[in-house]
Amino acid sequence: MKTFTNAQRLVFEPDLEEVENSLGFKFPTEVKEHYLRVNGGRPVVNLFQKDGQPFRVDEFLAIKHGDPETTLEGTYRRVVGRNPFFPDYLVPIAVDQGGDFFCFSRRNQDYGAMYCYRNDYFDEPNRAVTYLAANFAEFLNSMK
Repeated sequence: MKTFTNAQRLVFEPDLEEVENSLGFKFPTEVKEHYLRVNGGRPVVNLFQKDGQPFRVDEFLAIKHGDPETTLEGTYRRVVGRNPFFPDYLVPIAVDQGGDFFCFSRRNQDYGAMYCYRNDYFDEPNRAVTYLAANFAEFLNSMK
């Protein structure tokens, strides 16, 4: 298991179900299991590499606890709900220092796959979204 600092209070299954019901998606199993162990926080080992390109995960978004604007729920409502450029099939669960998002897909064809959404390319969808891993476990376990 990866080590995290600055995590929020733990959440429980009913908390996750409440978020799923209010936002209209289901967490992939690996994401749900992760949040039941660690709620947000900064991964000590935080560098994911894809085809030689580094992606540094600064912080995972907490659920229910912390600043309401920066929780997973607040971020989802703000970014997915109010930004017409942000793909509605992505659910942000982590951020880098520059404000780019690490997300899982909620589409049927690649449910649970991990992507990075880079805000600098918001008006170029093909450049804004980068596929990272087939699932959350692969993403988390590949961080060095």
